[in-house]
Amino acid sequence: SSRRGNFREILKEVRWELDVRGYGHVKIVVSGGLSEEHVRDLRDLVDGFGVGTSISNAPVFDFSLDIVEVSGRLLAKRGKKSGAKCVALCSSCGERRVVLEGSVGKCPCGGSLESRSVDYLREGKVVRAPESIEELRKRVREEIKRFGGVE
Repeated sequence: SSRRGNFREILKEVRWELDVRGYGHVKIVVSGGLSEEHVRDLRDLVDGFGVGTSISNAPVFDFSLDIVEVSGRLLAKRGKKSGAKCVALCSSCGERRVVLEGSVGKCPCGGSLESRSVDYLREGKVVRAPESIEELRKRVREEIKRFGGVE
């Protein structure tokens, strides 16, 4: 049976694997998207928690990422799609799709997909300045008009 997404079951499996391999002394610390309820539920399995953002009073944008390519070599853990991706926009219906970088192609509606991904950083260096508020407003208005929305 799959334990994917069940944090408690994943932690039990990690503890088991560490113990049977002679690493019972290794402590487990969990962090990222944890609430007070998570801490209560997991405290019997872990040695420490990172909970900084969940107890702050500011709104939080929580995200994660998966490594899917390293130096051009396709690589991903089980259940993940390997390879660099890009966001493509259909010129006909306006649907956005995530596709393998360099293979944009056709939308199921028959329209052509155009890559909308833009590099702002490359190898840690800024390569493009972000859009100004005015440029962003103009682009959004054009897209709203183009796809039948109300301005």
